[in-house]
Amino acid sequence: TSSGVFGKSTTASAEKGKKVFEAVVTELVKHVNLLKSAKIEDLIRKPKV
Repeated sequence: TSSGVFGKSTTASAEKGKKVFEAVVTELVKHVNLLKSAKIEDLIRKPKV
């Protein structure tokens, strides 16, 4: 959005923000760990022939 706000800010709270932040970080860590455990060859797109 042009204002950078998503949703109704009047219902926001620090606790809700913390829960959302922690959930996002948890998912990000899962994805980073998947990438760390993958073989580099599996991460590189192979050209279609």
